[in-house]
Amino acid sequence: MNDEMLKKLFGDVPDELPEAEFRIMASMLVNGVGVKAVEALPEDHDLRKALTKYPWLTKALSGFVLAAALEFLPTSLLDDERKRLAYNLRVRSWEEANEWVVRSLPYVNFLGKVLDEEIARAKLAVNGLQKPVGQPERDAPEMAA
Repeated sequence: MNDEMLKKLFGDVPDELPEAEFRIMASMLVNGVGVKAVEALPEDHDLRKALTKYPWLTKALSGFVLAAALEFLPTSLLDDERKRLAYNLRVRSWEEANEWVVRSLPYVNFLGKVLDEEIARAKLAVNGLQKPVGQPERDAPEMAA
């Protein structure tokens, strides 16, 4: 296997592996601190109930809070690493909140509905219940200028 094929399969390892390490550190930090923070709340606290009901919310909020704490940490010794970890915490938080984000933003919500419709049509077509046809007409929501 040549270098080009290896790069297509596994990416640029010297560049991507350090980034993966920061993502792993971010996950470990969120999983460790976020869970402990929720457990530290009183059992009858409304926030604890909400975070227990929606684990993705715990992870997303924990990531954002930890990223903010790192951004405001007054140290110059770990400046680049601190910012990279904070960045990866925020990226991870957006990834955790993906379903909520997709369903909450007006234009993205429209695209989510279109995607749901197309998936349903594709399933019908695969099962032979409906032949795929051209795109149906849809009115996109107005975007703010």
